[in-house]
Amino acid sequence: SRFVAGSSKDSQLRWLLRELCAVDAEQDDDGIWACPGGNFRRPIDYLLLSIGGNDIGFSSIVAWATLRQGTSAALAKFFGATVGPKQFAANMGDVLPDAYTRLGRVLEKSLPLYSGEPVFDPSRVVLTSYPDMLVDETGAVCSAGSTEDEEEDRYAANQSLDGFTSWLATTTRRLNAVHQQLEGLHARMKAHAGDLGWTFARRVYEDRFFTTHGFCARNDKLADD
Repeated sequence: SRFVAGSSKDSQLRWLLRELCAVDAEQDDDGIWACPGGNFRRPIDYLLLSIGGNDIGFSSIVAWATLRQGTSAALAKFFGATVGPKQFAANMGDVLPDAYTRLGRVLEKSLPLYSGEPVFDPSRVVLTSYPDMLVDETGAVCSAGSTEDEEEDRYAANQSLDGFTSWLATTTRRLNAVHQQLEGLHARMKAHAGDLGWTFARRVYEDRFFTTHGFCARNDKLADD
């Protein structure tokens, strides 16, 4: 099997090979696309990956934390709010290990990631972490009350959702549950990257866990009275 021009439905890897390979890329017996004879125009310095979280429901579990109970099924489906903490945790164990292993094998067979000699260097694959946006300016999980209707406007978390209060509201229980899963995702991604020899790019200001950038973080000097 061969390809020359590619199409709009091609994977990012095939598009990349189209640019790098000086001849037509070919597909081997395992279905992996590669450049025959390693005939690349140039090697790749680093490959940045932001992958894994969305495969197990990253956006869906965040939506689960903030969608108001009783939100219409149609709206919930639009936000992908079908993954709760237990399912997210199960997906981490069931999906991520094999997915990263398969991807590592494909990258090694397909791409010219070299340090000097034309030998694949997995450390030049950089896996970037996902943020935990459920924290306030101190790095603590956003406080939001025990129920959706518990004086919502007292809490910065629900104040941040004010423009959509008819269908968005959250509670401390839900935020804590999702925060725990996001910490688990961070640890698993770091471990999988290490197993594959990849470089793991942690969160900015790792020691402060996305502090000042969470959705309920605020600057008291600029806050309204």
